[in-house]
Amino acid sequence: MSDLLQAAGAYLARGWLPVPIPAGSKGPNLPNWQRLRLSADDLPLHFSHGGNVGLILGEPSGGLVDVDLDCDEAVALAGEYLPATGAISGRGGRPASHRWYIAEGAATKKYSDPQAGMVVEIRSTGCQTVVGPSLHPTGDPYLMLEGEPAIVPAGLLRACCDALFAAVIRQRHGDAVADALGRPSTSLALAPCVPSGQDESEVMRRAERYLATVDAAIDGQGGSMPTFRAACALVNGFALSPDVAYDLLARVYNPRCAPPWSEKELRHKVEDAAKAAHDKPRGHLRDAEGPVAPELFNLSPTRRIDAAHGASNRPMLLKLGDVERTAVKWIWPGRIPRGKLTLVAGEPGQGKSTMTCDIVARITTGNAWPDTPNLDLPGDVVLLSAEDDLADTIAPRLDAAGADSERVFALQGIEFATGGKRCFNLEADLGALNETVLSLPDCRLVVIDPVSAYCGKLDSHNNTEVRGMLMPLSDLAAERNVAILMVTHLSKGEASKALHRFMGSIAFAAAARACWLVEVDKDDSGRRLFLPVKQNLAKNVGGLAFRIVDRMVAGQSIGAVEWEPGRIDTLAEAALSGDAGRGPSAVDDCAEWLSEYMADGPKLASEAEEAAKANSFSVAAVRRAKKRLGIVSRCDGFQGQWRWVFPGQTLWPDTGVATEALVAP
Repeated sequence: MSDLLQAAGAYLARGWLPVPIPAGSKGPNLPNWQRLRLSADDLPLHFSHGGNVGLILGEPSGGLVDVDLDCDEAVALAGEYLPATGAISGRGGRPASHRWYIAEGAATKKYSDPQAGMVVEIRSTGCQTVVGPSLHPTGDPYLMLEGEPAIVPAGLLRACCDALFAAVIRQRHGDAVADALGRPSTSLALAPCVPSGQDESEVMRRAERYLATVDAAIDGQGGSMPTFRAACALVNGFALSPDVAYDLLARVYNPRCAPPWSEKELRHKVEDAAKAAHDKPRGHLRDAEGPVAPELFNLSPTRRIDAAHGASNRPMLLKLGDVERTAVKWIWPGRIPRGKLTLVAGEPGQGKSTMTCDIVARITTGNAWPDTPNLDLPGDVVLLSAEDDLADTIAPRLDAAGADSERVFALQGIEFATGGKRCFNLEADLGALNETVLSLPDCRLVVIDPVSAYCGKLDSHNNTEVRGMLMPLSDLAAERNVAILMVTHLSKGEASKALHRFMGSIAFAAAARACWLVEVDKDDSGRRLFLPVKQNLAKNVGGLAFRIVDRMVAGQSIGAVEWEPGRIDTLAEAALSGDAGRGPSAVDDCAEWLSEYMADGPKLASEAEEAAKANSFSVAAVRRAKKRLGIVSRCDGFQGQWRWVFPGQTLWPDTGVATEALVAP
């Protein structure tokens, strides 16, 4: 048996999944190697003919994590800053460059010096590391991974790596550069979270007992706020670092949530809690004498089971007699509810954003809605727009719509205290959006156009991830009493339901209380239909129609919405498929007329067009009716005239000239 095969078997016996790597390489060449799960019987096929061996890290290997020390300073300082472990490996030239741990739930994180490259990396799920007896591309042999990795909390390991990175940066560049990178000072990172005289382990046990008694997050019952409060209790009440707080939430609190939060979601809650203003001193729960009860923070009147008698999972009961009844509030009555999410979808270039500018104009001026009075005073609007330029598109459109631009605020991104900036995203920056809305007491509406541009690294087609992002956004809308209007595109396909054509996960439409479609009228390409797709909070108020007209603004022609009077009852599905919906359409009527008009044989095209015009049929309706009936235009071949012909008809019955003559393009 080869040394490589024997080593792969030994690693597998310890619960660590091996992955084959080509000789002289550091990475696998197998597609989807992250999903590779080799058994002992599979190993000879992959490791009997030389090459290298790597270990798949993280969850597949029982939480195995590699802390990769990428510079000499990190190797030298690791013993001072990282938890002790019995498993240290590397290669001949750098024998202690990898320290191994079991840290369930740990996430991959890279620490890079902008001036000198990578310093340290936490390598976990989704990664692999080459181990002995492999050979480095330089020919340097890797050492075997032996000994027992220490078992450490994921949050503690991350905090230690934060401190190690800060120490390396300070050693290289001094305090100024480390502070500019926004890293905690070494002393702060390593400072105990308890005052002198208190046992740190006892504080952790008290925090765990506290978490076991607080309300868990339950889908559909405002779960975002209980989780945020639990995070606040840890980072402020017990004065724990964000990483240690996250680890406790992940281990003790999250398993009780239904469904559990993702790592990203839970970390965002902790980050928001760390940034939040608190009305009690830091450490007040840590320093309290005796058992500490969950802080209710003026929670709704939920009947709670006594913690002394409850199991780890407890029902949350709310007596409906205690619920204060309220009426639905509206921005645009029957169409855009206040304190809720609304979704508008349509193909690119069909007027969604121009229509949105018209809505913004009516909110900022108090002008009437197309179908009903506007009972609100003028209000402010927060605008997130990723596709159109503010200077040459959005601002001129608002001017053309008659908006009060002094009440419109564009949220363009996030600026760091160190001077950097990045794009806004709903995963990480909900706190910034909340702060923005709070700064505008008269804020009525937040527009997100398109919502897919603000999802960060989230998979917009993943129901769980989208739901996790939209739940706190929905909570923000309710708590701040603002409408949030999300704009999206339509997917390709032939779905029978209009709702299933909305781009991305169905969770977008599920979270919205109202969904609307903007679609071109197939009988009139200059006309747009604004049609209801979903309405949870009001009776069907029908659709509306509008056109994009030119208005002169500062010497240039800018598109603006001009609404038509009256209700439109066309179904969204019918508009997408090209059928009219309820009752016969112009195309239906035209097709019926054409069938009768041409019953006695082909007709000259010029005469047929005049006859259609005389019967008030549009060119578009005639074209679509012809297509529906299979009518084609053909040249008669004798006098050079074009005629409309049904399939199977001859151009000249008495001569037998067939329809396979010249066909109009």
